[in-house]
Amino acid sequence: MKKNVVIIGAGLAGTLLCNELVENCDVTLLEAGDKNGIKYPEVNFIQKPFAGVKTFCIGGGGTTNLWHNGLIPLNGEDITSEEFKEVITEAESYIDRAACKLYWLDNPYSDEYKNILSQMSLVAEKTGAFPDGIDCLLYPEKYRKLDVENGVNAFYSVSDIDFVSEDKRIKSVNYCSGSKKHSVNADAVIISAGALGTPLLVKKVISAIGASFDKIGTGLADHPIEFIGKVKFKKHITRSMNRLSALNRGKLYMSNSYQAEKQVWKVYLRRFFQACFDYGK
Repeated sequence: MKKNVVIIGAGLAGTLLCNELVENCDVTLLEAGDKNGIKYPEVNFIQKPFAGVKTFCIGGGGTTNLWHNGLIPLNGEDITSEEFKEVITEAESYIDRAACKLYWLDNPYSDEYKNILSQMSLVAEKTGAFPDGIDCLLYPEKYRKLDVENGVNAFYSVSDIDFVSEDKRIKSVNYCSGSKKHSVNADAVIISAGALGTPLLVKKVISAIGASFDKIGTGLADHPIEFIGKVKFKKHITRSMNRLSALNRGKLYMSNSYQAEKQVWKVYLRRFFQACFDYGK
């Protein structure tokens, strides 16, 4: 008998998991937004509007409606949490398979990434401006939102999600859809509702099993980056910087404008460049 898996959230992670698990499990997807439309949450932080650029939305496909499916591996050396580092290490063997799910159709992604990073590192070394090294994000020049496969029991415009436990395990998930209350049995529940939606649901899970934890979601932010539109360089390194930001080699297309993501610098302790791969048309 197939396991019943409930996945909450139809963004990039939730959709990929649905499509990966549906072959061997009975998968139920619960999404707060519409199937073919998106909406933006009205959230303010310290009297500032939520993101100058739209980075978060609700609906089928989640933020794959807004953004390219960029690919960049997490480097274990940059992770301070030993537990999280162990998770990332275990996941490394799945990186090429995951890239294929995001329309990567060429050579194995891991090989291509290493090749491009090596090329970019040689160029960067000539500038002498990046002692901590560089990294690159490979993303499709053209992209489309992700959709769940037909075998998934998908429900949209869902509200009032709650959990029922037995012996400190979640046994079923209750929710409202189409003005009616529903319940689905669950052998496993996967919450992938984004940085803003996941903490609330995790709190409900912890409450359902009779536990408590006050700091869930503390410090969690959606897309914590800041873009710099223009950067000036000294003349003697301008040529190298142009190569880093405007390289075109066959299917490899580097973005025309250099974009520095300051928050990523702090996390990775490396400079960060964006590359554009023409795949998944």
